[in-house]
Amino acid sequence: MHRRFLFPLATAVVGLVAMSPVFAAQSGPAKPGKSPAKATTTTAGPSSSNGASNAGPSNGGPSNGGAPDGPPPTTAGPGQGQGQGGQGQAGPPPSGGSAGAPGSSSNCAPPQTDQGPAPQVGEAPQNHAAGDAGTVDVERLSPTELRVAKASPNDGWTQQVTAPSGPRITVKFSHPGGSPSVIRFAASMDQAGRMIHTRVQSCG
Repeated sequence: MHRRFLFPLATAVVGLVAMSPVFAAQSGPAKPGKSPAKATTTTAGPSSSNGASNAGPSNGGPSNGGAPDGPPPTTAGPGQGQGQGGQGQAGPPPSGGSAGAPGSSSNCAPPQTDQGPAPQVGEAPQNHAAGDAGTVDVERLSPTELRVAKASPNDGWTQQVTAPSGPRITVKFSHPGGSPSVIRFAASMDQAGRMIHTRVQSCG
C-alpha cells in the first residue's frame, strides 16, 4: 500500500522538477522583455543628461575659440611697434638736411643791388663801389658785353677778377682775418643794353 502511494507521488514530484526549467525559461524572457521598457525610460534620462553635457562642451567650444582669437591681436601689436620704429627712423634724415642749409647761408649777408644807365661803347669806364673792399671800373665792349677796366682794392684787401669780360663780369675781394673776409662784386646789363645792374655781397 505504501509503495503504491509513494510511487505516484514521486512521479509527480519528478514531473514538477522537470517542468520547473520550462517555467523558469518562460519567466526569464518575460523579465528581459520588461527590462527593455525600463531601459527605454532610463535612456530618456541619459539622453537629457547627454544633451546637457553636449550643451556644456558647446559653451566650452566658443570659449576655446575665443582663446585662439586672443593671440592674433597680440601678434598685431608687435607689428605696429615695428611700423612705429620705421617711422622713427624716417624722422632723423630731414633734421640733418635742415641743419646743413642754415650753415651755408649764415656766412653771407643779404646782397646789395643797384642800377643806373649803362656805359656806351667808346666812352670812359664807369666807376662802381664794391662795399668796403674797393672800387671797380667797368667799360662796354659791345652792345651785349662788359669788361673790367680796373679793380682797385682798399687797404688790407686784395682783388681777383674772376670774370673779366662778357655779359656778366665778377670781381672777388679778400681780407683775411677781417670781417667780412670776402666781398664779391658783379655787374650785368639788361636785354636792351640801356641799364647796368650791380650786386655786392659780403661773406665771412
